[in-house]
Amino acid sequence: MAENGTGALTITRLLDTTPKDAFDAWTSPARFAQWWGGAGFSAPVEKVELNAEVGGSWKATIVADADGSEYPFKGTYSVVDEPTKLVFTLEDDNHPDAPPESMTVTFTEKGDKTELVVHQDSNLDEETLAKAKEGWGGFFDALAEHVAKS
Repeated sequence: MAENGTGALTITRLLDTTPKDAFDAWTSPARFAQWWGGAGFSAPVEKVELNAEVGGSWKATIVADADGSEYPFKGTYSVVDEPTKLVFTLEDDNHPDAPPESMTVTFTEKGDKTELVVHQDSNLDEETLAKAKEGWGGFFDALAEHVAKS
């Protein structure tokens, strides 16, 4: 936990694709729907809206395969620097009283691969932040699989 009472987590992945392709997987609704949520979840493309421009909004709902429970997320973009960086807020509609969290995603060319770094500034406690890191791991496993096929 940071001294100001907020948590933060950073996840780094090496993807078998170009920064442009990885960026597109984050900003194209049809592609985003293929990986958002990870194993055990789906993100129906009709429940994904991405207006990837500064001041634009995004929303995406993941649906649990097991019981159909829905988990809607939304936010607003503050930085859209194709193909290297996205900064946006993350809000969980199932927890409307929680303040928005800040997400920074960078895409850096590393030879014929892309280093993806996702940083989340959060209001989550340490236990919940550990669960979030595990959850993001599933998302990024699905992303890595998606871009490896593209």
